Amino acid sequence: MADFKNRLKELRKETKLKQSEVAEEMGLGRSTYANYEQGTRFPGKENLIAIADYFGVSIDYLLGETDIKISEDKVVEKLADDPDLLDFYNSMKKNGDLKKVFKRTKGLSTKSIKQILEIIKTFEESNNI
Repeated sequence: MADFKNRLKELRKETKLKQSEVAEEMGLGRSTYANYEQGTRFPGKENLIAIADYFGVSIDYLLGETDIKISEDKVVEKLADDPDLLDFYNSMKKNGDLKKVFKRTKGLSTKSIKQILEIIKTFEESNNI
């Protein structure tokens, strides 16, 4: 997995912004932000949280602890209006095989994920007969 400086640079490049633009929007000096990307400085807790919020990723993603960009809180928030998806997500957290399925669905639309859920339910129902 990537480290903080590489993740930070990757996120900035995805947004097609210059270091100075990100620094200005975050209220940081350009050199401070540049040092974060170069790995010569590491942000304090408040700036780390601000960077994660700015790019819409989890702190774990920024630190290279996971390859999943979105935090669990944001996933639950997005799934809150769909009980089936929320149940699936909660089941997934407890089941290693479902975790693998969920990782493969991260780029899919909600409609596609619902279709996958229906397939899983069909298999579950056929096994309970």
